[in-house]
Amino acid sequence: MSFSPVAIFGLSATLSQFANLGIQSNGHDNTIKLSDSGALDGALANHLGDIKSFFSDSTGGLAVKLDKFLTNTVGDSGTLTAHQTSLTKQSDSIDIQIANQEKIITADSAFWTKNFRRWNWPQSKMNQQLAALTQQISNGTL
Repeated sequence: MSFSPVAIFGLSATLSQFANLGIQSNGHDNTIKLSDSGALDGALANHLGDIKSFFSDSTGGLAVKLDKFLTNTVGDSGTLTAHQTSLTKQSDSIDIQIANQEKIITADSAFWTKNFRRWNWPQSKMNQQLAALTQQISNGTL
């Protein structure tokens, strides 16, 4: 956005974007640098009014474009704010789902523990009876 031309009535076409001022971006991480100080010096010396308009024109200057972009992105009803609200709602929903699953797991665990104990008692009794019978057979008393 910073490197697209600004459309301002009366602005010289030779000063409609950062590149005309000798300012370049590497195109990867939005880092900018002064690549041609001669172009900037010439523009400042010969077109100071145009440079002022380039940055501060109330209808199409770079500052207005950036302000509009930032407002639409991070403002109260901007896309980033809306996305953050959506993610917060999703996170809250996931927290509720986790809590519900934990309740189900706790209830299931209690159910199976209770049933295991209930089923374990007859098995224990049968093992005791089997041991007693085995003992009686070994002793020849049965």
